[in-house]
Amino acid sequence: MTLTTEQMERIIDNGIAEINALRTELAAAREDNGRKFLQIRKMESDCLEHCQDWTRAQMKLNETRQQLADLQGKLKDIREVLRDLFDCQNGCPLFKYEKQWNAAMERASAILQESKT
Repeated sequence: MTLTTEQMERIIDNGIAEINALRTELAAAREDNGRKFLQIRKMESDCLEHCQDWTRAQMKLNETRQQLADLQGKLKDIREVLRDLFDCQNGCPLFKYEKQWNAAMERASAILQESKT
């Protein structure tokens, strides 16, 4: 079977049209993949930033916990000293300070009572 020139031109034109359609599809797929790639990179960047924020927050939390533990230890020491002073006091050293002395002893007593709870 022999093809005419017209038939061969039609076959060639159809082939070129198919190739062009495939090229267009390929370009669209590349563009879509490029957008998706950029979206993925942005998501990775956001994730990394959030991980860094979380790590910094964890470090700050640990630091704050240590500070709280230190302050609780100091508070315990202060309460023990206050208890010792409260227990060994034998009255106001001078009569003219009796009012302030009594007020201070009442505050100390209240603080020591609170520390029991």
